[in-house]
Amino acid sequence: MNVNEVLSKDYLNKMSFEKTKPHKDSLAVKTLRLRLKDKHASYLNQLAMEVNQVWNFCNAHGMKVYERERRFCTAYDMHPYLRGSSKEGLHLHSQTIQAVTEEYVTRRSQFNKVKLRWRTSRGRRKNLGWIPFKASAISYRMAKWCSTGNHCHCGTVMA
Repeated sequence: MNVNEVLSKDYLNKMSFEKTKPHKDSLAVKTLRLRLKDKHASYLNQLAMEVNQVWNFCNAHGMKVYERERRFCTAYDMHPYLRGSSKEGLHLHSQTIQAVTEEYVTRRSQFNKVKLRWRTSRGRRKNLGWIPFKASAISYRMAKWCSTGNHCHCGTVMA
C-alpha cells in the first residue's frame, strides 16, 4: 500500500473513527501534587531515611533467602519479618512499609537481579527521598495531609 492509497477517501471511509465509550467498571485516577511547607523538611527526610532502611532490609533478606533456598522472596513472604516494625521505632505506617516491599519485589523481578543497589540517605551518592503512601494510610483535609498522626501543612495544590 503506498501513500496515495492511504490518503485516499475510500481508505479513510473504511476506517472506523467511533469514539470508544468507557467501560462501566473503569476507574479514573486523579494525582495531586502538593507543595509542602519547608518546616516539614526534617520530618520528611526522617521518613525517607526510614524508607531506605526498609528497602535495605528487604535487599539483605532477599539475598539470604536466595542463598539458602535458591528462590526469590515475594512481598507476601517479607511481610511477617517486618510486622511490628512501625511500633518498634519506625515512624512509618504499616501500609507504607508494605508498599516499599512491593516496590522492591517489583524492581528486583524487573531487573532480574538477586541484589539491588543499596539505598543511602547520606553522602555523595545519596538517593532521592521517596515515601510511598497508600490511599488508606493518608488523609487530606483543609490544606493539611496527615499520616500516622502527624499533620503537614501544604502551600499550594497543583493539579
